[in-house]
Amino acid sequence: TNTAYAEVTFLSGTVFDAALMTVPRSWPPSMTLRVVSFLADSKKVP
Repeated sequence: TNTAYAEVTFLSGTVFDAALMTVPRSWPPSMTLRVVSFLADSKKVP
């Protein structure tokens, strides 16, 4: 189970990083922050 958890954590981290890179620079900081916080919440393992 630890390996699976590590893989999921790594995978979600990769997706998180990729999502951060795709955020347009023209977006206002508040909008970017909202998306980032949403992604951070979805990353949490229940």
